[in-house]
Amino acid sequence: MKFCPTATIQRLLWAGLPCLLIACSSGEPEQHSPPPPKSIKYYTIGEHFGGSVRRITGLVEPADQTQLSFRVGGKVAKVLVKQGDLVSKDQLLAELDAKDYRTALSSAQAQLNQARANQQNADTELNRNRQLQQKQLVSAAILDKLQTAADNADSQVKLALDQVEDANRKLRRTKLRSPFSGAISERKLEPFQSVKAGVGVFELQGDTGFKIKVPVAESMMPFIEFGQQVEVDFPGIEALTLPGHISSIGARIEAGSSFPVKVQLSGDTQSVRAGMTANVTFLLGQGKQRQASYMIPLTALSGGDADDIKARRAAVLVYSPETQRLSRRELKLGELRDNNVEVIEGLQAGEIIAAAGLPFLHHGQAVTLWQPQWQKDQAEL
Repeated sequence: MKFCPTATIQRLLWAGLPCLLIACSSGEPEQHSPPPPKSIKYYTIGEHFGGSVRRITGLVEPADQTQLSFRVGGKVAKVLVKQGDLVSKDQLLAELDAKDYRTALSSAQAQLNQARANQQNADTELNRNRQLQQKQLVSAAILDKLQTAADNADSQVKLALDQVEDANRKLRRTKLRSPFSGAISERKLEPFQSVKAGVGVFELQGDTGFKIKVPVAESMMPFIEFGQQVEVDFPGIEALTLPGHISSIGARIEAGSSFPVKVQLSGDTQSVRAGMTANVTFLLGQGKQRQASYMIPLTALSGGDADDIKARRAAVLVYSPETQRLSRRELKLGELRDNNVEVIEGLQAGEIIAAAGLPFLHHGQAVTLWQPQWQKDQAEL
């Protein structure tokens, strides 16, 4: 029989393999390294506002604006201004045909003249009979009758005077004058047109500046007061921001559960026009003992549903640079604005909170702060 060294070596290896496996398995178990901490997106709490900031959109209105109308009716004789004209106080704007009113004045003056003549006759007759009574030539009854006639004549004179004054007043009202200086923003009449008393024929905008009318939510009303300073910017006018102050506050709610508030503009308003859109920024809590507040994204809230937010309570996961772990903290919330929520209690400026992926994070979890790749590359240079 021929000897084969290769076969012999193979048989020896297979025979020793179980011993080798037993020897290997008898050592210490293999050590697995823990997974790296989860990298989170974060948000750093900024400096507080010193009060809540609100930005509300409104419309520009003239500070003084009124509808002008004749106080008497008639046919239009003259229209002396057109839309866009600048006018001064007491400037004549339009006239009605005054023929009928002049006639009424002449009639009233004639009645006054007749009443005065009757008054003079009654007084003369009364005085003459008083002298006769002293000679006992006239009875007391006749004298009483003449006194009554004289009193009636006096009353007729007073009535005639009132009628003359009324006729004069109506004649003056056939001329429509500007109550203040400004610009004609709308003209609604033409010559020879018939108009009724009290129907608007011009719209006059004063030259005393502009106001912004904004709807203010009822939750803001406790922090709104007359004279409060605000800032106003205009989407249609680049780089224009003007100061203003609250000049009027509505007494009752209008549409949308809001109160109408008007802001008087200050500064150079030459480029501002009525009807423009304006953004009014309110800094609430000025001059009040109110805790500092911060704005954080809604995505940073942990375990808070719509009811919790409505009830002004929620929590966040705060990152500790010392332990590199998250800790849950309860917050007291303020108002919502866009995709942010106001925090009025529970956070301090400079603290770091988890800003996304909250359902996959928990209290006590070890994490690192996420950095974009360009920041990592720059740190390695």
